[in-house]
Amino acid sequence: MTGSTDPAGQAPAPQPEGGPPGAGAWQAPPPPPSGGWQQQPPAPSNWGAPGAAPSSWSPPPVEAGPAAGIAYAGFGVRLVAYIVDGILLGIVETILGSLILGASLATGTLNYGLLLVLALIDLALSAAYFIYTWTRMRASPGDRLFGLMVLNAADGSPLTTNQATMRWLLLAGPGALATLGTFGAGIGILISLLVFLWYIYLAWTTATDPKRQGFHDKYVSSVVVKATLR
Repeated sequence: MTGSTDPAGQAPAPQPEGGPPGAGAWQAPPPPPSGGWQQQPPAPSNWGAPGAAPSSWSPPPVEAGPAAGIAYAGFGVRLVAYIVDGILLGIVETILGSLILGASLATGTLNYGLLLVLALIDLALSAAYFIYTWTRMRASPGDRLFGLMVLNAADGSPLTTNQATMRWLLLAGPGALATLGTFGAGIGILISLLVFLWYIYLAWTTATDPKRQGFHDKYVSSVVVKATLR
């Protein structure tokens, strides 16, 4: 006698012990909380923040030059070049002044008017020295000694006579005015103080400008550049 079999011809699938009915079937994930989707907590307020600026002041970096191999000249080298020009001018003015004063002493005609004439001659020499070299040589002898050039900021051409004259008036003219002021007793001290403050202002505007254009350069649209090693 044969035993009875399942109608489908197969034994029933085993059920896990102790589990609820249907535990072996796939279950859908639980629904989200009733409060809805929760945003992630924000990052700390100082996350990714740039570091604090240094407390000490420093001049802005110099911008790249107007052309390959050319850089804007820094304030320091320009100051040294200007001092060299002053020494060269001083030598010429001293020689010329000694000749004139020597001749005046020999004839007994030394007076206040002659000293004023000497100051005016020095003023004219300074103007001729800088205006000529800036327009014809693109640089004064002191500038050329350090590889500097004074050019038109717009296109790199030499300065025009008007540009060079105005630049000289703003840069060297006040110094000449202070020299003339020494003949004016008490007012000469005031003039010298104002001229000193003026040069401090020119130095500050030159040192803090990315292209190292002081007020005198910006006013006449000039720029001082230096050839760099490549």
